[in-house]
Amino acid sequence: MTHDEDVLDEVATRIWHFHDGKIEDFKGTYEEFQLTRNARRGREHSARSEEYCSRDFRADQLFTTSTDVNRLGNVIVRILSKPQIHCS
Repeated sequence: MTHDEDVLDEVATRIWHFHDGKIEDFKGTYEEFQLTRNARRGREHSARSEEYCSRDFRADQLFTTSTDVNRLGNVIVRILSKPQIHCS
């Protein structure tokens, strides 16, 4: 077992990736696995961005109580800690 990506790419023909309590079985080199995983992540990020950008927020629907304002603060902290989403 190794974490050296160059060694993995030279010798591995099958990758078992443990993620979110699941095992993903990928047949191919480590480089192919990385390319496939990065492409999937990109598609997932695009889908989340599109969903977020398609929402129509109105301030009077979002902030009606002090609890809502506290939630907003928590949301802002989460947003600032994640990669930026750019809507067109």
